[in-house]
Amino acid sequence: MGLNLIKFFAFIFSCTLSLSALAAEFKIVDTLGKPVSGIAVYLTPVDESKLNKLWLNADKTLSNKTIISQQDKKFTPYLAVTSKKNSIIFDNKDDITHHIYSVDKDNSFDFKLRSGEKKSDINFAKQTTVAMGCNIHDWMAGHLLVVETPLYGLTDDDGKVVFSELPAMDLMLKVYHPQLSELDNDIEINVDRTKDVSVVQLKEPQGVPPLQKDSNEFDFIEGYE
Repeated sequence: MGLNLIKFFAFIFSCTLSLSALAAEFKIVDTLGKPVSGIAVYLTPVDESKLNKLWLNADKTLSNKTIISQQDKKFTPYLAVTSKKNSIIFDNKDDITHHIYSVDKDNSFDFKLRSGEKKSDINFAKQTTVAMGCNIHDWMAGHLLVVETPLYGLTDDDGKVVFSELPAMDLMLKVYHPQLSELDNDIEINVDRTKDVSVVQLKEPQGVPPLQKDSNEFDFIEGYE
């Protein structure tokens, strides 16, 4: 085979890859156009029958575990996102015991976690949202979003999530946060594959997450009955 013919086939192969696996960046901004961090972003096929194909084409570097830490008497991150195929690790980084629980009727759990301990035997069979608390420190609040897709992430300080690969199929972008002022706290948008960067602007101001801090630590509360 001649050198020119080899180059031709290499070119065709590279073009095929670029059409079937496109990188994409999504940015979430508030009503004033400022980036919003800590927002869950995930992609699902418009045709749900292609969900298995999406898993087959998943990025091989995708982490297979999600860590939810208890640190400074807070859930970190406040909102965590994982897939139903991932293992979830609760990691107590405080020097005290926490009593983690969820009262969700379909996904309830309740366990104590001493200083330095980890728990990794909690799994979810389907997509769901879970609110979490601590029986010992009642101001602690955390949320977990479990999705049925390998393409997910939390926006960074610049409001961005970057996916290194997107399969050649029509995709739906979904955005979730417990304090989004939208129906069911989420947004759905068809992905425009012609854009390298897609910006999603919130239509309503985002609610403020509860402050994970003991009320006794606020000086202005002292003296009130």
